[in-house]
Amino acid sequence: ATAIEDRLQDGVPETIAALREAGVAVWMLTGDKAETAQQIAVASNLLLPAEKMIRVDGSTVAEVTSSLGRAQHSLAQLRQRHPDHFPPAPWRGFEELMEELEHPPSCP
Repeated sequence: ATAIEDRLQDGVPETIAALREAGVAVWMLTGDKAETAQQIAVASNLLLPAEKMIRVDGSTVAEVTSSLGRAQHSLAQLRQRHPDHFPPAPWRGFEELMEELEHPPSCP
């Protein structure tokens, strides 16, 4: 079993709950183990106990791109079944991220 060693700052769960209630999409990006990340997400109201966590991971660009593709597919299926739960803004950002991963900008 893992535990959350660092306490959340005061007001974090309430703030995230208020953002969610206002329709703001909040995403979590972490290098923690999946179990620890899920515990933090639940403790901070980012992920409600009945909700599903969609995990994106990989060690290479190809693995992450493939994982993002699976996540996009899962999100699209969820969006079809529950369209009222998905505001449009995060999808635009997600699609832009996928485009950038497929065609990374050249470095000087």
